[in-house]
Amino acid sequence: MRIIPRAEWGARFARGFGPAPLPVREVWLHHSVTAAPNASPPFDDDDAAVRTLESIGQQRFGGGISYTFAITPSGRVYEGHGVDRRGAHTGGRNSISRAICLIGNYEVSPPTPAMLDSVVELLREGVLRGWWTAPRLTGGHRDAPNASTSCPGRFAHAAIPTINDRTAGVAIQEEELNADEARMLAEIHFQTTAALPNRRGPQGSAIPNGGADTLFGYAINADGSTFRAERDLLPQILSTLQSIEARLAALEARSDTEV
Repeated sequence: MRIIPRAEWGARFARGFGPAPLPVREVWLHHSVTAAPNASPPFDDDDAAVRTLESIGQQRFGGGISYTFAITPSGRVYEGHGVDRRGAHTGGRNSISRAICLIGNYEVSPPTPAMLDSVVELLREGVLRGWWTAPRLTGGHRDAPNASTSCPGRFAHAAIPTINDRTAGVAIQEEELNADEARMLAEIHFQTTAALPNRRGPQGSAIPNGGADTLFGYAINADGSTFRAERDLLPQILSTLQSIEARLAALEARSDTEV
């Protein structure tokens, strides 16, 4: 999915308050109560709405935008303080949870279908990337321990069960994998899809403007890089495939036992 990065929407302040561990077991839904931008094209005011949210967080807490992600009525998803950083969104739980903020006031009107679709997609994406252990919302801000708020508004709060029902199809990450296993699969995913810096020529020499590639594409497409492919990349690919095969076999065996 497309997540609009901080540099693109014009972030000006700090990325929260320091590093925070991943993956987390809690994801809370919030609303901003600020003016919601138009849900129709050309979405010119979406970036400005996120910058407004950042300014409020900076004024209140001094750490820039308070939320991990922000979603506008158009369904566009914005990077907030960074998923590996601690924000200022859910009192007492900022280090052990992450927050998705719907821009607008959802005490007085319901979130758009595009917003809800994006929440579902983001929850699924977060499991694949190892950000959180389960593709579901823990609840709304009002449900957090010791919270005293109406956030995320009655209409957004009422949508949480439907959101979680829609993400139930990928709940295997929480039900069958512990945190270490989830991190291992996330690392396998990263190693096989992350772009390498540059293709290489014979004996590993750099190719000008060689471009980036994934681990698989590097081995297949590297012009004249037989030495590097055979010596370095193919063993890595084999090791990765063996890890995936072993993991899938273990999951299949466990599933057979449960049935």
